[in-house]
Parts: sequence; structure tokens; C-alpha cells
Amino acid sequence: MKLGDVICLIGFAAGGLMLGLPGPHELLRELSLTHRYGLGMAAFAVMGALGQAAAARLSEGRYPRPAALAAAALMWGLFGLARGRVIWLVNGGVVMLQAVGMLPGGSLHLSTNMLAAILGSVFFTQPFFTSVFLNLGAIHPFSALRCLGREAARLALAEGRVPSLSQTAARVDWAGFLRREFWAVPLFRIPLLTAVFMLPHDLWLPTAAFIIALLNVLETLILVRGVSR
Repeated sequence: MKLGDVICLIGFAAGGLMLGLPGPHELLRELSLTHRYGLGMAAFAVMGALGQAAAARLSEGRYPRPAALAAAALMWGLFGLARGRVIWLVNGGVVMLQAVGMLPGGSLHLSTNMLAAILGSVFFTQPFFTSVFLNLGAIHPFSALRCLGREAARLALAEGRVPSLSQTAARVDWAGFLRREFWAVPLFRIPLLTAVFMLPHDLWLPTAAFIIALLNVLETLILVRGVSR
């Protein structure tokens, strides 16, 4: 096991503990209320770069160079800054559509069928529709840019220089990208982000950053296994 492997494991463990333990959990909530932009950018920069480094280790057998990793952190931080605004816009749209009756979702009432009552209430439908609209619309451009960023990091690692946009786009397996998106959205992203949006609002961004980093590693593992077969 390399030093980078240990750092990645510690980073993912620290992220999980910060979200799960009461003390760090409350600190995250307080920072989210006082530094919404800064926390979203920092969480996505750290967890996104960590996930991309782990994905490169799994697919390439080595970690990106520090300069490439710093560029990835900047890219993920900017994504986090943008995604935070997009998440609130989509959620606000879902709330308005439910308010005028254009989407299902009522108050939670106790009934003989508790599961049906929960699934039909805003407690579930609001996070679910937010996740669906986010994944079917807003996330795809981010995913395409992430794919370009990952390929640029690979080319920089192999050639020792920053590739041009046309070089990077030509090397991306767009058919494989669309195939992964087709399966990842319904099987992983919609269910996981639905669970994220059931949390208090001030934990959405740090939790989403952690989940997306894990998804980056998971999707790479599936891709590597598919290639090896």
C-alpha cells in the first residue's frame, strides 16, 4: 500500500466521520449557515480531488501529479460553487410546482399504510423530484465537464504537459460516458441524492460532495472491472 492510498483512506474516513459524528456534524451545519459559498466550494474541492485521485489510482495504477491534482481541486471547487446554486434553484422549482398542484406531494398523515403515506408526502416527494430533475437535466453538463477534466488529468500525467481542449475531447470515450450515465443515473445517483435531500438543508452540499466522490470511485471500479473482462 502506497502513502497516497493511506491518505485517500484517511480522507474518506474523515469525511464520513465529519458527517456522522455529532460534534463535527454540528460544526458543518454552523459553517453551512455562515459560509454557504465557502463551505460548498471547499467540500467539493477536497472531496472531488480526493475521489478523482482514487479513481486515477484504480484506473491508471498511479496518482496524478500535484499540479494536475491542484487543477482538479480548483475545477471541483468551481463545480461545487455552481452546483450549490443549481440545487437550490431546482428544489425551489419543485416546491413551487407542488404548491400549485403540478407535482404530487401532500402532508404526512398517519394511516394504516404508513409506507404509502410517507412516499406520497413532501417528506419523500420533494427530495425525490429534486434529485430526478437535477440528474436528468442539470447534472449532465457537470458530468461531461468532469469527464473532460479526468481525461485532461490522464493526458497531463502521461505527457507531462497540459493538453488542449480539442485533444482532450478527442480522447474521451463519449459512447462509454453516455452508457455509464444511462445506468448510473437511475441505479445510483437518483436514489443517493434523494437520501441526501432528505437531510437538513444545511448538510446538502457537504454530503453531496462526499457522495459524489464515492460515486466517482464506484463508477471507476465498475469501468475497470468491465475493461478487465
